[in-house]
Amino acid sequence: MAHPSIRMKRLVLAPYEMRDVDELHGAMSDPHVMQHIGKGALSRPEVQDIVSRVTAGWNETSMGWWTIRLKENKYLIGQICLRPEKDLAEIAVGYALDVAFWRQGYVQEAL
Repeated sequence: MAHPSIRMKRLVLAPYEMRDVDELHGAMSDPHVMQHIGKGALSRPEVQDIVSRVTAGWNETSMGWWTIRLKENKYLIGQICLRPEKDLAEIAVGYALDVAFWRQGYVQEAL
């Protein structure tokens, strides 16, 4: 099943795909990017496992992690998510952005 993408002024958001693993690992292996997320920086196999689980989860909830790419050159700069909380009737929001793109309004635009 094809998943939607969202095009904005400077960004394109699209659900994780297995082909994103290497690019996501670039950001998710950075201790600064991951300092407040989970256990911190991740190995490539850990990222691959996450992407695999997230892509499978789309079939259940139609929610999950999205890549954040620059519209002009499709460069992956981070990720953002909307996902249901298991035990609450709430939706969680999370994001991580490559350090080089902090403080430029990208997360606000993605949200």
